[in-house]
Amino acid sequence: MNSSTRILCFAFCMFISGSVFSQGNPGDWIYYNTANSGIPSNKILSVDIDESGNIWMGTYAGGLARFDGNTWTVYNTGNSDIPYDNIHDVAAVGEDVWLAAKIPLQAASLLIRFDGESWSIWDDFGYIHTISSWQDGFVWVSSYNIGLIKFDGTNRVDFNDQNSCLYQNAATTHLIDYETGIKWVGLSNIYVTGGEEAGLVKMVGDSACTNYTYSNSGFPTDGSVQQIIKNSADSSSIWIAHNKGLTLFDGENFTFNGPLTPGESGPNAIAMDQYNYLWAATPFSGTARNKLDGTGWERFGGLPDYFVREMIVTPDNRIWATTESKGLAVFGNALTETEDQFREESRMECWPTATRSQINVALKSDDFQEWAFLIFDALGKKVLQENISTGKQIITLDGNLPGGVYFYVALNEEKQLAGKGKLILLR
Repeated sequence: MNSSTRILCFAFCMFISGSVFSQGNPGDWIYYNTANSGIPSNKILSVDIDESGNIWMGTYAGGLARFDGNTWTVYNTGNSDIPYDNIHDVAAVGEDVWLAAKIPLQAASLLIRFDGESWSIWDDFGYIHTISSWQDGFVWVSSYNIGLIKFDGTNRVDFNDQNSCLYQNAATTHLIDYETGIKWVGLSNIYVTGGEEAGLVKMVGDSACTNYTYSNSGFPTDGSVQQIIKNSADSSSIWIAHNKGLTLFDGENFTFNGPLTPGESGPNAIAMDQYNYLWAATPFSGTARNKLDGTGWERFGGLPDYFVREMIVTPDNRIWATTESKGLAVFGNALTETEDQFREESRMECWPTATRSQINVALKSDDFQEWAFLIFDALGKKVLQENISTGKQIITLDGNLPGGVYFYVALNEEKQLAGKGKLILLR
C-alpha cells in the first residue's frame, strides 16, 4: 500500500447499511457479523490486510473471507479447494494469501497459499501457530512441533533444536528484524515432551542464540509467548505479549508490565499505531491502548464480545479486532490524531457544506507547503485526494459518487491537521 493511503481515516457516528455502529468511549465500533454482513462465521480467528487494502479473515467453521470495503467474498469447502473450514491464521503476502487450516481431531495444520485463482497445499508444517509475511518473498511460520520455518512455496529452511541453536521446537510466534538480521522466536511449554521452559530466543544467524527463560533471566512467563513486535517509539527494543502480561525488552533488561487487568491472563495480541500508542487485545477485557507516557491504559468500551483473539492496525489507522463469538469489530477513530492537535484552531475553511458538484477550500498557512485534502465516505473509504496550498481553490467531486454524507480532512506530510468537517453531496 502506498504512503498516501497511510493518512488517517475517521469513524462516523451513524447507522450505515451493512454495519452497525455502537457508541463506545471515546469512539465508535463498527460491527460485522452474520446478521448484518456477508461474513460467514461470528467466530473470527485471524485477520490481515493485503497490498490492495482487502481485509482477509480466517474463521471457525466458515472458511476464508475477503472484504474489499463493499463486498464480501467467502471461500469454503463447498465452493473452493480449501480442504477444511477452520482457518486459524492468515497472512497476506503481496497478492497472495497464506493460511493455516486446522486438521480436525489432530494437533496439526495444513499450510495453504491462494493466489486469487489457484490453491497450493502443504501438509508437513506441523501445528502452525503464526504465519508472517516479509519483503523478501518468503513467509515465516512458527510451528508448535517443528520450530521456525522459512518458505517461499519451493525453498524451505527449518530452524529447530536439531539443526540450529533453538533449545526446543514449540514455536508460537516470531519477529524477523531485517535491519539487524536478528530473528526473535517466542516459545511455549505446550506440546513439549521434555519439560522445556517457555521463553524468548534471540537468533543471530543460525548458530548464535541467546535464550531467555524464567530460570536464567527472570523472563516473566511460564506458559506461552503470544506475540513479539518492535517498539516503534524506540526501535532498539521489543514488546512481548505472553500469558503473564506484557514485557518490554531493551536488549539487556526486561520491564514487566503485568496483565491489563489484575488476575487475568496476558494479551492475545499487541500492535503499535502510527502515533506510537501500544494497543493490546485481551481474552476477557477487550482492547486498550497506552500512550507509554506513564498515564496508563485507556480502555475502549462498546465491543460486542470482550474476548478478542487477534488485532491489527491498518494503514488508515483503524483497529480491526476479531472476537470469539460476535464477529469482527472495527474501531474507526481511535488514532485520528493527538487530542491536542484536534483542539487546534482550524486553518482551513470549506464551503458550501451541501453541494451537487464543487466545494471551495481556503487554506490559511504561513509555510506555503502542500497539504493533502482527502474525502472519505461514511464507511471510511477514501474517495478523493488532491494536493492544496495556501489560498482558495475549487475542488470538483466525482460525478459518479452517490449522494450522501462525506467527511473531509487536510493534512501535511507530518500528518498535522489543518481542518476537518462533514459534507452532504446532493445527487
